[in-house]
Amino acid sequence: MEVTKLAGRCATDGLTVLKDEERAELRALFIKEARKGAFLVSEGDVVGTRAAFCAHVQREFGDSVLTVMDALPYFRRKAGEQIGDRVPLASLLLYATWSENWVNVLIAVGTLRQGKPEETVDAYFAARPRFKDKVDHLQSLCGRALPERERGWLMQVTKTRARYHHYVWKGVPALRLQKDLKGIAALMLRSDTMITGLLAFEYQEFDAPLIPVSLALFPPAR
Repeated sequence: MEVTKLAGRCATDGLTVLKDEERAELRALFIKEARKGAFLVSEGDVVGTRAAFCAHVQREFGDSVLTVMDALPYFRRKAGEQIGDRVPLASLLLYATWSENWVNVLIAVGTLRQGKPEETVDAYFAARPRFKDKVDHLQSLCGRALPERERGWLMQVTKTRARYHHYVWKGVPALRLQKDLKGIAALMLRSDTMITGLLAFEYQEFDAPLIPVSLALFPPAR
């Protein structure tokens, strides 16, 4: 892969041989690897950490690299496209799926960045915790709470989804059904804003602390 060649050139010939866009590519890769614990940042000097990361890239990004499909942007986009439906249940199901996937991903990332093995993540999800417990666990891993509005949306959208995901054939008064559907429509209209807030939390918690380190390791070419 091209990135292994970049890391190899950096390791062999030094940082000065890399163009600005090549350094940017290695910075982005460093953040991705460090945020999920695949590369643990030590307290060593910049030169030593750079050499260790280049060796990590050459070792881990060979021909047998596994690819992960990030479906979160797809779920968000498709959910947004269905908001205008008279009965926006498809939007509800997709936004709730986005929510569960987002929480699951960050639990995995938060666990791995502590240096724990993947088996720890697998065992946690194998126990089939409730969604509320997963949100609480994520906050524990981060050491701080999710924003209150966004946390409330996560809980509401998944709870509402549960009423329709495994449908129970039981009638309700027409006025109650109309009220429920209006509530779902209002919830859907808030959803994209809530996701933007959650992604901002993710960035501040997982990415922002690594940016200064990435710039020190692979500074822009002068």
